[in-house]
Order: sequence, then C-alpha cells, then structure tokens
Amino acid sequence: MFSFIEFYVSNFKYLRALDLSYSSLLEVLPESIGTLKHLRYLDLRECRHLRKLPSSFYRLVSLQMLNIRYVKLMQLPESIRSLIRLRCLEITAEAEQLRQLIQPGCWSSLQSICFYRCGDLEHSFNCIQYLTSLRTLYVIRSYLRSLPRNLTFLTKLEHLQIDGCHGIDLDMEPAEEEDQYLHLNLRTFSVSESEATKKLPRLLLEGSASTLQCHISWFYQPTPAGCGKLLFHPLQYQSSVSCISFMDYLAEFHWYVEALEIYLDLSNCNDIKALPSSFYEPKLCRLWKLLFLKILQLMSKIVKFLLGLLYT
Repeated sequence: MFSFIEFYVSNFKYLRALDLSYSSLLEVLPESIGTLKHLRYLDLRECRHLRKLPSSFYRLVSLQMLNIRYVKLMQLPESIRSLIRLRCLEITAEAEQLRQLIQPGCWSSLQSICFYRCGDLEHSFNCIQYLTSLRTLYVIRSYLRSLPRNLTFLTKLEHLQIDGCHGIDLDMEPAEEEDQYLHLNLRTFSVSESEATKKLPRLLLEGSASTLQCHISWFYQPTPAGCGKLLFHPLQYQSSVSCISFMDYLAEFHWYVEALEIYLDLSNCNDIKALPSSFYEPKLCRLWKLLFLKILQLMSKIVKFLLGLLYT
C-alpha cells in the first residue's frame, strides 16, 4: 500500500484529489505527500491503522477538504493549523487533542466541521468560538452533555446538526439582557437519534428568527413506529418526530410558532392520547389546518376504494 501511494505521489505532482478512504492496510503516509502542493481533497476516513500524519503534512498549502473521520491518530500534528485554505474538516479525536488543535486564529477559512465519534467534547467544545468563518457544524455520535453558549459567537453559522448524541441537554435559555438582541444566521437545526431533553436551544433559535427556515428532525427512537410530520413554510421540508414524546415537544415549541407558517399532520400517530393545554391557544389554531385536510384526503381515498369495489 505504501509503495502504491508513493508511486502516485511521485508521478502525479499536480494531483488535486486523493481518496484513500477505507484503506485497512494503510499504516503510514509517505513524507513525499508534502510535495503535492496542488492537492485540494484528501480523504482518509476509516483508515483505522493509520496512527500519525507525516511531518511534511503542513506543506499541503492548497488543501481545502480533509477527512480523518474514524482515524484514531495517536497525535495530531500542530502543523494542521497552518492549512489556512482548509474549508471542510471531518475528524475523530480525543478532547485533549482538539483543545490543543483549535486555537485562536487557526483555520480562518474553515466553513464546515464534523466531529465524528469524538470523546468528551464538553470542555474542548469551548474553543469552537475561534472558528469564526464556520457555516456548518455537525456533531455525530460524540459525547456532549450540552450545547456551549459560545456558539452565539459563530454569527455565520447556518446549519447545526446533532446526531446520535445520547443524553445531550439542549436547553439554552436567554440569561442576560444582551441575549435578547442576538443577530444569528442559523437556517437549519437538526437533532436525530438522540435521547435528548425536551427543551430546545431557545437562545439560538430566537436569535435566528429572521433566517431560520426549518426545524428538520427530532426523534427519540432511530425508527419510530408512528410519527408526526411538521411541514414548515417556505422551505416545505417534512420532518419526523417520535409520537411518544411528541406532545411534550409541542408544548415546549409553542413560543416559536409565530416565527414560521406551520402545519401539523398527526394522521399516523396512534400513541397520542391527549393534546397539551397550550395547543389550544389562538396562535396555535392554524396547526389544525393540515390535519383536517388529511382527514378529507383519507375520506376521499375510502370513497374511491368503495366505488372501485362496486364496479369490479
């Protein structure tokens, strides 16, 4: 495997993309990889036997996308911080490694980062505020107790997705007077496969009231048997919500209804026994529109089915 990579590095000096993902035999990268000054895309995901990056790694001055997801490096070289053109990073690392890696002024061009199966992110996540150009943040199957308040410093952040972070507490209430005047740019917020609190990060969502287009998904089970669907205008995006805790979710969600045109479909939720009292407030009455439409559609299908039986 080493000689194979060495061959390509030596013979293709203008290489722009190198995909070595899922290379189970890869244990080390050649030092000569630093000669690929035109390399923009490097994918090393799932190279589980790779333990370190070569010292010449910092010479990849044109690198824009780096994927070291599920690569358990013993040490992350500080030279990675010198990749000033890096725009997209997917990484698996321990908390201490991340704290040492993410420093003020590093990765000024980074727009997307994915923390995949990282260790305790509770303290290392505090350094996220240094990534001032960040637009997309993914936290996937990592241990994170709560969302840090310094996310409010990421004024360019547009997409926040949390998947498989069990036990995370999303509660984030405005605490100070200046929190009432936040101008954030969050467009999509997604939580899935996370046994999360019923609370929502109100501080982030209210601060993004002028830009938020949809709340994508929220379910407490990976494959819920029945689900409610929230349809948000203008994005017209359907999202799945576990019916088991769906009513508690709506009760918490009522304060945010005025910011969006929302319709609710509960036609496939067999577990719902009652609606929360806040559901009957005047500003929530429009949530029933789609439900009645669904009932009419169902009746229409039944009539067509019966007519079909009569004429067969």
